[in-house]
Amino acid sequence: RGISITSEKVLPFKDAEIYVRIPVEFQFRAEMYQLKELLFDLENSSILAGVRDLRIKAAYMKSSGGLDVSMVVEGAIKR
Repeated sequence: RGISITSEKVLPFKDAEIYVRIPVEFQFRAEMYQLKELLFDLENSSILAGVRDLRIKAAYMKSSGGLDVSMVVEGAIKR
């Protein structure tokens, strides 16, 4: 999608009854269409994952424009 991730961080795991939930925080800069396509791909993925937190800031004050995005994606695996 042409998105460059500037930071990624695995957050503490969360135990559920059958699954272990693994949240990962990503930070990146993207244009609106790139973010839309990424969210569409996550929603239509065959893996069990979802967006737990999404923070978007307009980067219009910076020369490159776009959006500064912080997103926590949470996946699940069987124990």
